[in-house]
Amino acid sequence: MAHIFLSYAKADLDAARRLYAELVRRGITVWFDEVSLVPGLQWRIQIENAIEASSHFLALLSSRSLNHVGYVQKEMKVALEVLDLFPETQIFILPIRLEECVLSNARLKNLQWLDLFPESSYAEGLQKILGVLRPGTLSLRSVPAELAFPDVVAMIRARNYFESVINPEGGGIRHAYEPFMVDRAEVVLDRTSGLLWTRTGSPYEWLRVYLSDKDGESWLVELNRHGYAGRHDWRLPTLEEAMTLMEPLASERPGSQGIVLKDQVEDTKYYVVKQYGVSKQSARLHIDSIFGAESNLLTSDKIPGFPIHWRVYLALGRCGYGSIHSQLGQEGNLGGGCAVRPVCIPEPGYLQWIISDSGLLDRQMPSQALHSIGEKVTELLRDAVHLKEQGIVIESTTFKTPSIVEIKGYVSRNKFTHPLDLTVELYRATIRKDLEFVAKRLTLWISEFVNDRYKYMA
Repeated sequence: MAHIFLSYAKADLDAARRLYAELVRRGITVWFDEVSLVPGLQWRIQIENAIEASSHFLALLSSRSLNHVGYVQKEMKVALEVLDLFPETQIFILPIRLEECVLSNARLKNLQWLDLFPESSYAEGLQKILGVLRPGTLSLRSVPAELAFPDVVAMIRARNYFESVINPEGGGIRHAYEPFMVDRAEVVLDRTSGLLWTRTGSPYEWLRVYLSDKDGESWLVELNRHGYAGRHDWRLPTLEEAMTLMEPLASERPGSQGIVLKDQVEDTKYYVVKQYGVSKQSARLHIDSIFGAESNLLTSDKIPGFPIHWRVYLALGRCGYGSIHSQLGQEGNLGGGCAVRPVCIPEPGYLQWIISDSGLLDRQMPSQALHSIGEKVTELLRDAVHLKEQGIVIESTTFKTPSIVEIKGYVSRNKFTHPLDLTVELYRATIRKDLEFVAKRLTLWISEFVNDRYKYMA
């Protein structure tokens, strides 16, 4: 598979890491020496081979790289030689300036460059890079802003987002969604935007409980306190990010339970709003069916001068903002309130963890190896203090496949004994070679199963 070669001076390592992360999130294969050099092989030959095999050569330019005496100059010479093999109409070298600097190389001067500075223009520069490497991918604003209605109209039309009134002819975004289960939490990675979304959101429609803007922010704080999918950096999306979810055609959607937190925020007020003739078992929503059925989404952007958030109304195909309802005491609440569908920007290491098979059990593992794994996990479960305290005894653990586990034993409490026969399907992030990790996850599931089914024995 063709890759992108990332060239930089060591003094610009932080900028290289940032750009590398942005590209990897969008599914672009990048040759980056910090992660791509193979130990034990000659690094000079690896670099030259990687440049010759690349589809594009990204040259990060600054006064430090242009004046630096080192191998970065050799990389540029090799890239210019490869450039001679390309037609004049095809882009190979992409000069990217990190600061104001003068290009001294005559051939480099003839190539149109782009800038990743100042910081306020970084997203614009990144979008130009993505437009060359993978047209259709997006660079979006992630910092909250105050947006007046004309600002929103301009943004929606410039992005060609669908909005049933502002831009009814908008085609929306061509997504590249990838769903994952991480520690029993459901997330969706969008390769088009590089964003990681929770599949569902706050469970207001299922509970008939609605969140005001202030309560939505409190719910998010609580979510991060508990952690979700191994992360504690979930946030509200900007309106620019949330509108990427909007689809031109509405589709029938099933009800969604959403993310239920065991401990709610004490000072959070929830408002129950009566529904008149509207069934929440299903709805027609302008969002891909990979997501849950939350219909009104809270964003981090606000209208100028007021603590009122912009929202996305998936049932209407619209965006809008709340108004203050003094009668209900809801701050920034429009109608029945809003749900929160958190988003975050994942780093390459996290993506590698949830995507790659590194550290996971071989799906084609022979039965003898599975039997051995079952015996080791059985020993770990027998020694689990948490299970012993609950009177749970594990007699056998049988791995039918690396992801299907049969657990047999019994539960003994207050002179009552009941057989335990449980089949567990391991989620992808749990099918790991670290058997102690697997045993810990199984311990939690067994405990939850027993406490739910055999409460009368407590």
